[in-house]
Amino acid sequence: MGIAYWTVNDKDSIEIKIPYIVEGRGNVHQLNMDEYKFERSDWIYFSKFYSSISADSLVLTHERGKTGYPWKQSKLRGAITVQDSLITINFKLPIYSQGGEITAWKDYEFNGNYKLKAISQQEQRR
Repeated sequence: MGIAYWTVNDKDSIEIKIPYIVEGRGNVHQLNMDEYKFERSDWIYFSKFYSSISADSLVLTHERGKTGYPWKQSKLRGAITVQDSLITINFKLPIYSQGGEITAWKDYEFNGNYKLKAISQQEQRR
């Protein structure tokens, strides 16, 4: 079980940070095979905590604060559920054809249970 961090942002929305680690090796542009590792986060925004929040009532984005096009994940399906200090993420993301039609759905990479930890806006910025 991972940890998700939440706060109320400047727009009075709930902001949830889902941190993850990106690891790899190499940079073909520099002919370098060194290992790398860094932290990234996905962000979920919604107006108020409820026991279940459907995907059409929230925003999932890979960039903090970027809640509109082109950053917002479009055609998202599923929901998050909140119980006490636990959040469960269960999203499906569309897979598009070359022509722009949705051909299938895949599970969101970070679906699962997370312990919710409240933090201040200043802590969230780190």
